[in-house]
Amino acid sequence: MTTSKKTIIWAFLANFVLFASPALAQIPAMDSAVDPDFNPNMIITDDELTNANTMSHEDIAAFLKNKSGALSNYEIIDPATGLNKTATEIIFQAAQNYQINPRVLLVLLQKEQSLIENSTPSQYNFDWATGYARCDACDQNDPSIIKFKGLVKQIDSAAASFRYFLDNPPEIWLKKPGLLYSIDSIPVIPANRATALLYTYTPHFRGNYNFWKIWQRWFGGTQIFPDGVIVRASDDSQIWLIKNGRRYPLSTAAFNSRWKANEVLITIADLLEQYEVGAKIKYPDFSLLKNPAGEIYLLSGSVRRMIDKTAFRYFGFDPDEVVKVSDEELAVYTLGEPIVKDKKFPLGALMQNSKTKELFFVENSIKHAILDKKIAQTNWPNKKARLAAATELKKYSDGEPIKFNDGALLKIADSPEIFLISNAERRPIADEATFNTLGLNWTNIITVAQPALELHALGSPIAIAPPAEPLAKN
Repeated sequence: MTTSKKTIIWAFLANFVLFASPALAQIPAMDSAVDPDFNPNMIITDDELTNANTMSHEDIAAFLKNKSGALSNYEIIDPATGLNKTATEIIFQAAQNYQINPRVLLVLLQKEQSLIENSTPSQYNFDWATGYARCDACDQNDPSIIKFKGLVKQIDSAAASFRYFLDNPPEIWLKKPGLLYSIDSIPVIPANRATALLYTYTPHFRGNYNFWKIWQRWFGGTQIFPDGVIVRASDDSQIWLIKNGRRYPLSTAAFNSRWKANEVLITIADLLEQYEVGAKIKYPDFSLLKNPAGEIYLLSGSVRRMIDKTAFRYFGFDPDEVVKVSDEELAVYTLGEPIVKDKKFPLGALMQNSKTKELFFVENSIKHAILDKKIAQTNWPNKKARLAAATELKKYSDGEPIKFNDGALLKIADSPEIFLISNAERRPIADEATFNTLGLNWTNIITVAQPALELHALGSPIAIAPPAEPLAKN
């Protein structure tokens, strides 16, 4: 392979600086030292703000317990229902309701009132837990302010406000990416929506720096591998799934049902050992698992879908194939859409319009367009599309187009840039050293059409070492 075929153009690397390099010239304006790695233009990525599935209910409970703060065993009466709720339930429900990352809410609770690590907070700390509706000039007894008082209201309002910010970008008072703002007399140009919205929520430099410090301490660290990749050490046969800052051991059956051997990244043990070990992923795709309460779930990728009794009989699931498992074994899977009788193709089906040749993936009576046949070939290598008339396809409602699965390596024909799909984002690979350290395989790179690539939001670049020489692959 020639050097000219291993290049990310320098213009791309220059663009990379906006996301990866701290704005060092801004640091002296602060009244105390700021970590030189802090980039005020990129605090967290958009996916890190909106990925509501980074932590299950069980993960949040374990996290709070590990931090030993007041919320680890805290219960309160929910004013909306009159029922007792734990802090874990409040955080998890708000994250799911508004599709905001629970990690963001945890960091916010610590940044504003230290509730995650403080074992003896005051009532004020609980009352204004996320700092919502509180400001230096606000009267906390003002009726328009006091209605947001209380732990449940604070967490719910914070999550709701982020969702409102995301869903209403034209609002003139919202800070926006790409525009210059003076934050405590420090110039900031947010590089993405998540960073702009954090400055909208907390319009102070120091507050957002504190958010970043907590985020890095809890969820940043020295993570090497992007979410969604599968890895093994060169001197070990155990294969791991990297997800949410942990490595999950895969059984042979689980691995064979979802991946191919050439998708495994081969690396050194030292890099893998930086990750905390998660629960073992034992069961292959489409396993039927029953929890102690008698609920039956179907596994599909990283998701478990509950099957109601009528649907179980209607779709002809085999009772002899149901395996009894513990709640802990199920907790490693994200809870997905239930399987019910009136939704067709619960296991998903590839369909091709018999006249136009357009491809679709139909699941739960929803059809999802497939913009490039390579998506189908990569995501479902063993599925064959069946021909369907336009009249049949019209019966299904339209859903979002299908994206590549995490771990896919993509490029377009007329560009040297190479991307790795992680959490549905396309993340540019900065240089050859990063490519090789990750254990990526040149033969796995898929050349796709521009629309298929742009289905995936642009994420932050992946860089492990300074670029030694430019990178490209034709």
